[in-house]
Amino acid sequence: MSAIPGNLDTAQQPPMTVPLRHFSVALGFLFAGVGVGILLTVGAVSGLGQLAHVHLLLAGWICITIMGAMTQFVPVWSGTDLYSRRLASVQLVLVTVGLTGFAFAFILGVFVWLVFWSLSGFSSSYRICYLLSTDTAHTHLTRSFLGH
Repeated sequence: MSAIPGNLDTAQQPPMTVPLRHFSVALGFLFAGVGVGILLTVGAVSGLGQLAHVHLLLAGWICITIMGAMTQFVPVWSGTDLYSRRLASVQLVLVTVGLTGFAFAFILGVFVWLVFWSLSGFSSSYRICYLLSTDTAHTHLTRSFLGH
């Protein structure tokens, strides 16, 4: 039994601009994470700069790259269309704004902002479930979480 199906239909894939936007934003977070890392090394960042550094690299660079790959691969593997390109853009903007604000809240030490920015990031993560495919992804995620 193969884990990767052999009869993939690449006609179901969204336009390449959808995942490429994610990859471009992720690359920006990589550069921001490297920049914060350099500033940490020279002692120019105070507050919880190390937490901002980790979040920029892991949640920004790695997770947004995975989100972009998922918008490309899940529709192909499941054989369904992407639910909404507009929702893909909204989700990417929400996660970008949320994560940027989250990192600034750590750097500036304004912890009240963390709640607001984390809600923005969480809402975008929830939307990616509906973005990929209402029928396929939502059903599989509901089954995996609820055990049905």
